[in-house]
Amino acid sequence: MGATFAGEIWTRYEKRSSKVGEWRVLDKYQRHSSSVSTRGHAKSSGRTKTRVCVPRAFARKNWGKPTGDVAGLAIAGRFTLECYLGRTLESFEVCRHGIAGPNDHSYLNVSPGDAVNNMIDDLENGKSETSLTYLIEAQQRLARLISQHQSH
Repeated sequence: MGATFAGEIWTRYEKRSSKVGEWRVLDKYQRHSSSVSTRGHAKSSGRTKTRVCVPRAFARKNWGKPTGDVAGLAIAGRFTLECYLGRTLESFEVCRHGIAGPNDHSYLNVSPGDAVNNMIDDLENGKSETSLTYLIEAQQRLARLISQHQSH
């Protein structure tokens, strides 16, 4: 398996098989990222996530389980970034998308990051709003976390 510079994910695994065949592009699917929490409240990032259908043989070999998620799909941006990096992302890491947007998984548009910086990106790009009061509160909380982290 591998990812092209343009963000396509390719595999030699044949569909529904562990056999290796000719190279083919993995199918992509759009899925809205909403779900229901354990308390019954709707939760969503409000984004449509592109997913790729991961071959079962690859998932078994690399993840120790038959599929990426229940439907055998993996988040395309994250999976593509992991191919570029040659490693899986840490549990706290997310795939950050650049100026070309969240559906462009090309090499120059994705980088590892975290949820905090993704939220700041959304604020800077006008995709999310907050007040000056909340920004100051967040700044103070981050300063405390940085101080705690540096003392360890």
